[in-house]
Amino acid sequence: MKRIFLTTAFILSCSLFAQLEMQYAKSTDENPRWIQLMYAESKDAGLISKAYESYYKTHPFVKNKHTQYYKRWQRSLSRAKALPTQKYIDASTSNNKAAGWIPRGPFDFDIDAASRSYAPGAAHIYC
Repeated sequence: MKRIFLTTAFILSCSLFAQLEMQYAKSTDENPRWIQLMYAESKDAGLISKAYESYYKTHPFVKNKHTQYYKRWQRSLSRAKALPTQKYIDASTSNNKAAGWIPRGPFDFDIDAASRSYAPGAAHIYC
């Protein structure tokens, strides 16, 4: 019985999907400019942020579905992984071995130091 329950739970958990963020209604001419830019096909994050800030300098802030989507969109931009630059790719794939591993010491040590025992009552000098 336990095995059947676990098998069923595993099969059901494999068929679940994560929640997907769906964009709200496409922009219309009556929406502010920042909303139109945010729902456009090609998005420029700097331009949208500037339009958003300039709009709310002259209008009172009212929380709605577009402002919530804007916040989630901004957060998704901050979580996106940055692509490596061409300079980084060139530096990491170059055959320059001068910047490789450099041995640092110690090259000479007392291998028997840990196995030495001191006589009880003998004077020990610690540095």
